[in-house]
Amino acid sequence: AKMLRAYVYMSQPNRNYPAAEQDLKDITNMHYELLDNYEDVFAKTNKNNQESIFEVQWIEDGSTDQYNTIPWRVIPKCSNNDFLMGIAGSNYAGTSGGWCVPTEEMVQSYEDGDLRLDASIAVAEGVTDAAENFTCEAVKTISDYTPTEGKSYYYFIRKYYHPPYAYSLRADDNFPIYRYAGALLLLAENLVEQNKNAEALPYINQVRARAGLPALTEVTAEDVANEMRHELAFENHRWTDLIRTGKALETMSRFADDMRALYPWILPAEFDIKEERLVYAFPLREIQTNYLL
Repeated sequence: AKMLRAYVYMSQPNRNYPAAEQDLKDITNMHYELLDNYEDVFAKTNKNNQESIFEVQWIEDGSTDQYNTIPWRVIPKCSNNDFLMGIAGSNYAGTSGGWCVPTEEMVQSYEDGDLRLDASIAVAEGVTDAAENFTCEAVKTISDYTPTEGKSYYYFIRKYYHPPYAYSLRADDNFPIYRYAGALLLLAENLVEQNKNAEALPYINQVRARAGLPALTEVTAEDVANEMRHELAFENHRWTDLIRTGKALETMSRFADDMRALYPWILPAEFDIKEERLVYAFPLREIQTNYLL
C-alpha cells in the first residue's frame, strides 16, 4: 500500500515528494532485502522472496485454471517449442509468441559487466525456412553472443523462462508488481527531485552493487531513470516511468525513428505519440452514454 501510494504522490499533477519519501523510507524499515543474485529473484523456487513486495500468484498443477501463459508469449514464434519448453505447444496462432521483444538498442544499453543482462535476455538461435517458420537449435547467453553465419537468431525475455514446463501453453511463474529494488530506486528518484542527491546515493548504489556495477559518486535523475530501466526491465514499469518523469514523448520519438529506419514499410501514422495519448482514452461506451465527453 505504501509503495502504491508513493507512486501516486510522485505522479499526481501536484507532486508530494515529502509524503512519498516517508512512505518509501517506511518500506526500508520493513525487513525487506535484496537477494544476493539478481537471477534468483525470478526463479520459481523463490516465489514471494525477501525482495518481493507484491507479485501476482500463479500455479499450474494440471487441475486448475490459475496458470499464466507469459513464457509461451515471450519466446519467439517457433516450429519446435518442445525444444525450448520441454513440451510441445504451438505459439504461432491464438497463444501467439514473440511478444515484448527486446530491441538491439535495449541490449546495447546495458553497462559492461551488468549481471542483469544475461538474467533478463537470452538468444534463441536456429534456422528459418522459406515460409518464415523458425526452428530453434540453441538457447545462448547474450553477453558474449556472436551471430553464427547462416543462422537466424531472436532475442527474448529470459526473466520468466524456466523450462521444462509440464503442461502445454501453461506456466506457473509469478509476475512481479513491486520489488524492494524498485522501492530503493523510487526513493533515489524522490530524493534527487528534492535536490537531496547525496542522500540518494546509498539507495541506487545498493541496486548497482547487486548488478555487479561500480558505485556512483554522484547521481542525477538520468542515472536513476537508467537504473530503473535495467533493474525493472520487462516488469511493466517503463511506460509509466517515462510519463512520470516527463520523458515519454522524446523517448518514443527516438524509438519511432529507430523503428522506421529498420522497417521502411511502417506507416507514417504509427508511433504518432502526442501529449493527449499519454492518458487513457474515454471508453467508447462512456462517450456514447454522455455526449458531453
